Amino acid sequence: MTAKVGLRAAAADDYAFALAIYVETIKPYTVACMEWIDAEQTARFARLWMPAEVRVITAHGADVGWLQASETGPEIFLKQMYVAPAHQRRGIGSEILRRLLDRWEITKKPVCSACSGTIRRAGCTNASDLSSPARPTRNS
Repeated sequence: MTAKVGLRAAAADDYAFALAIYVETIKPYTVACMEWIDAEQTARFARLWMPAEVRVITAHGADVGWLQASETGPEIFLKQMYVAPAHQRRGIGSEILRRLLDRWEITKKPVCSACSGTIRRAGCTNASDLSSPARPTRNS
């Protein structure tokens, strides 16, 4: 059963929370491929952090993750999406993504993402071609 989930606008004081989840979720995968240097990764995160594009993911009133998306003129781009490991595999990310896709479908803009694996896990097909104007179809 999916937790009661939602999104809220990020504030400046969400930076430390978002950075902690980013490090917790990305570092184990990154160190398998390359050297992780905390100062470099923190600086990179700071350059990419844009609170106006960030929404904090909540479940039962608690902050459990975050995502960053932007709407440019011709497209919507899901840049990043993270759910804290302690809250993964509960359908939280999938539910948030379904809601976003429903909302974005109205715009008729293509949805592009660096998170295609996340989109596939949410039950969407054709995620390898998110730049097409048609919204990915869902498995029933």
